[in-house]
Amino acid sequence: MNDYLHTKVSIPGANISGYLRYVGPIDGKQGKFCGVELIGPLATIRGKNNGEVEGKEYFQVQQPHSGLFLPYSRLLKANPHLELPRSRSPSVFTATTTQCDTSPSRRFSPSIRSGSPAISRRSVHERSIELGNVSERSTSLPSVVIGSTSAAGSASLTEYTKLQEEYNDLKDTHESTKRDMDEKLKILVELQQTVSDLQPVLEEYEYELSEKDKRFQRQKLEFEKARDEWRQSIDLMAAAQGENEAYYERRIQDLENRLGNEGGSESNSSSIISKLESTIGQLIDENTKLKDQNNGNLNNGGQNELERSKSHIASLEAEIDGLLTKVSQLEKSVQDSTVDNLGSMTIGTTEKDKLIDRLQHELEMRPTFEELSELQKSLDELDELHNIELDKKDKEINQLKDKIKALEHVKMLSPVDVSSTKSIKSDLLLLLPLPEPSIEITPENSLPIYKPTTPTDPSSGHQDWCGLCERSGHNSIDCPYENDMF
Repeated sequence: MNDYLHTKVSIPGANISGYLRYVGPIDGKQGKFCGVELIGPLATIRGKNNGEVEGKEYFQVQQPHSGLFLPYSRLLKANPHLELPRSRSPSVFTATTTQCDTSPSRRFSPSIRSGSPAISRRSVHERSIELGNVSERSTSLPSVVIGSTSAAGSASLTEYTKLQEEYNDLKDTHESTKRDMDEKLKILVELQQTVSDLQPVLEEYEYELSEKDKRFQRQKLEFEKARDEWRQSIDLMAAAQGENEAYYERRIQDLENRLGNEGGSESNSSSIISKLESTIGQLIDENTKLKDQNNGNLNNGGQNELERSKSHIASLEAEIDGLLTKVSQLEKSVQDSTVDNLGSMTIGTTEKDKLIDRLQHELEMRPTFEELSELQKSLDELDELHNIELDKKDKEINQLKDKIKALEHVKMLSPVDVSSTKSIKSDLLLLLPLPEPSIEITPENSLPIYKPTTPTDPSSGHQDWCGLCERSGHNSIDCPYENDMF
């Protein structure tokens, strides 16, 4: 198997190829393994290492992370041409070289005929393997190689071999490119499906955002309207309070003026009464004097004087009676005016108290300045929260738009960028909403593990049964699904 080192082989279970770099055991693992350096745009994706296992290097790779180890038996199943007999190709090579020695060919020097060690046995064997492969690919080529006895035949064989190798390389390149294109188209279809899946999510986000904007604008208008109404109410309350204060001040001033006027009239009435009383006293004194004088005149015998005195006394008594009547009327009017003033003052005070109580009740029922301040603060907080939510939604929408733009330009990517498209796809899949579990499973409400009453053997009734993948048709040793590549 070491003779096939550096040859191109196919990897089982994957549409990718590589060059065989190592055949032999691996430390810490049982069996024989092959180390392959993968080629193509998917080499770094399908590769597992750099040709080393647990710090020990078994071969070197040109592209990082393009090495792969797999069991020897699995590689042989995917590449049956590696099991060709080793005695067939040297005979072909010997026949060719002995027949070509008669001509001055540059490909084979005289040192080969003399057994010189200039060309190693390995290189000779590799060339014989190449000629053997060429003989198997074409049915007419072996007869040409064996029957060719001239230098022209050798040159034609060399040219044909080169053309055949170029054809094989171009064919492998074409197949690899085709596989890469198929893989890329598959990824493109998946990305388009992802875009179609994300489009309704984006539309739903935009619809939710528009609904939230409408609801916020409606709430904002309602709050602004309520704020204006409260401000108008406060202005009306302040104006009403000012008017009431001015009205009560005017009423109080009027009452004070009335009380002052009534007090002045009462003092005038008192002075008039005192004057009348003094006049009455004087008249009484004069009456007394006149009586005394009458008594004296009676003794002296003046009849005429007596008559005059009586008439004068009668007039004085009538005047006194009139004055007394006037005094009583004045006292009664003063008392009535005092009672009326006191009643009007009491009624005015009661109405004022009632109005003050009603205004105080209205003031208590209306919102205070602190409540309005708290409401304004809550409105500001609501605006801030809504702005934060709008910014968050805008960021999500921008991210989704960027991802969609990246998907629209995915056709322009080169085959080497297939891994980047996979990363884009994985990022897009992360943006899809995950289904939320409807029931929270806890140890109290979780169901017990099902245990059958009679144990069953899944391998019963099958000739070949694999215990690794639990499938029929092969055993555990030849399991194609075993993860033995590393």
